[in-house]
Formats: sequence, C-alpha cells, structure tokens
Amino acid sequence: MPRTFRQCYARPMQDDVLEPDQFELREKPIPKLADGQALARIKLINVHSNVRMRMALGAIPLGGTDPANYACAEIVQSRDPAFDEGDIIACQAPWQDYALVSSRDAAIGYGAANEATKALNRTNSQWTYVFRPSLVQAWSPDVLMDVFGTSGMTAWFGMQQCGPILPSETVVVAGVTGSVGSLAAQLASAAGARVIGLAGSAAKCAWARDTLGLTDCIDYRASDLAERIRSVAPDGIDVYSDGAGGET
Repeated sequence: MPRTFRQCYARPMQDDVLEPDQFELREKPIPKLADGQALARIKLINVHSNVRMRMALGAIPLGGTDPANYACAEIVQSRDPAFDEGDIIACQAPWQDYALVSSRDAAIGYGAANEATKALNRTNSQWTYVFRPSLVQAWSPDVLMDVFGTSGMTAWFGMQQCGPILPSETVVVAGVTGSVGSLAAQLASAAGARVIGLAGSAAKCAWARDTLGLTDCIDYRASDLAERIRSVAPDGIDVYSDGAGGET
C-alpha cells in the first residue's frame, strides 16, 4: 500500500477557455479509515462534458477537484460492512488514485436515493454499489461503467419502455454518437428495426453508418432536417429516442 496518492486539481475557467495549465498534479497522504469508511483504488474514472460546465460555473473551487465523477474502483481496505476487500464497485470519486467511500454517503449533485434503490445497492447513493462478481470476471471496467452503468441502463430501459422494438419498425435516435444514443441505436438494430441516427456532423454520421451499421444518419444541423427525415422514413417514425431535447 503506498503512503501517498496523486490528485489532479484545477482552477476555474476564465472566459470559457479550458487550457492544460489549469490542471496540476499533487501528492497527498493516504487517509486513515474511520468506522463506516472504505478505501478504494480508482481503476477508471469518467470525465464527461458536465465537468467542463462545472468548471465554467465555478462549482469546482480554486485548487479543488471534482468529487462527482463516476468511477469504477477496487476496495483495498474496509471498515464499512457494505464493502469487502477486493470488491469492485461503482462510486463517485475525485480525480485521484485513491478515495474514501462510505455506504452512508448520499450521491453528490443528485437527489436522495429512494428506499428501493438503497435496499438494492446496500448504500445511501444511487451511484455507489458493488458489481456482481460474474460481471467483473467477464467485463473490463469501461464496459462495467458504460454498458452496465448509467448509459447502458438508460438506453436499455428507454427501449424497453417504448418497446418491444419490432423488426417492422423505424426508430430514430438523437445524439446517436453519444454514450446513450449509440447503445440505444444498437439495441434497436439488434431487434431488427430500421434505425436512423441524428448527429452533429458529417463525420459523426459516417461513423454511425459505418461502425454502428445504421440504416442512415442525418446531420441535425441541416436546414432541411424535416425533409431529410421524411425522405428516409417515408412511412413515419415508430419510436424516437431523444437524448438531446430542444428544437429537434
């Protein structure tokens, strides 16, 4: 066990510009555990677009780090009955190698978890739970966080609520190159449906067609968007997966 860990910290953005020199690494001592805490070694952390917004708004203070990121971690020490050493967990964590977690802590930046979620997770946070050993043995941390995490479950339950998707149907997926949209599109394709994606550039549309294997993809910034959708879906749209909102 090391005596110190690395932490990345930042200063707030100025004039909406994000530069590499706004980040620095520092060494901090490994914290001692109190009752009800566990020490987790961060295996993978998700730095997403919301982090930039939080920096722009000053939600991450000068010299601070963002504790609200999603992470996959391994428990290395535990004084929390919800976690055993060796458990692979989902949690929220700052930009650092090691972090303290507790089943008593609520989620950072979200509303309180409901009672059913608390009972399922054995924690007070909807983002903190132990992955099933069978999943850990079969899949890498990135798959655990993405496909079996918030993005995959959002796509899965969205398709299930609107489904079951049938081979005869036409499905349109907004934000199709994003983490949720790309999975929603693949679920619809796997069901045999015609899937049309909406993305923000010609390059993204090409990726959606070539990599995801979609029937077609349209740049939503096109001035004749409605006409383009009608041309590829002349019989109408059966299911629309909206991960973007707004005018589209």
